[in-house]
Amino acid sequence: MGKHELFRVSKGVDSNFKLNSDLSCSRSQDNSKRTTGSDWFKLPEKEYTEDTLYEFKALHLRTSADPKLFYKPDNSMKSPPTSFAFGRVVESGRLKTGAGQESSTYKSKKTKTGLSFVQELLRDSNTQKWANKKYGEIQRVKAKGGKKWYAKQVAKRKKY
Repeated sequence: MGKHELFRVSKGVDSNFKLNSDLSCSRSQDNSKRTTGSDWFKLPEKEYTEDTLYEFKALHLRTSADPKLFYKPDNSMKSPPTSFAFGRVVESGRLKTGAGQESSTYKSKKTKTGLSFVQELLRDSNTQKWANKKYGEIQRVKAKGGKKWYAKQVAKRKKY
């Protein structure tokens, strides 16, 4: 055992350090535990933050955001993945022509750089209209049997 190894053992230094031939220390990292492997492009394992959990919840509940779109049901919230990456679809560089929403000038006005999926949903007017409509329906159903509802029913009754 060399002098440097005794020092390392006696001081209780992290065992991930290795001693090079020129007596310099370098940290050896075992990346096999922290990535998914070559099949999944070596995605790194990430810790869950509030933002990532909101993203997963939004992806899980995306069917309720737009009634006209159908998404295959998934059970990702039961056991969220340990290795994941959120991506963004970028449109091609071709210039779009036409009137209305197809034109390139319309798209350039609505820049969405740096937005997460949750932020896009919150900014989308169609999603907000749908959410407000569904919220109103739920509130009307829940209001039945309440004090105001009962007072209206009493007022509707025929009076002698």
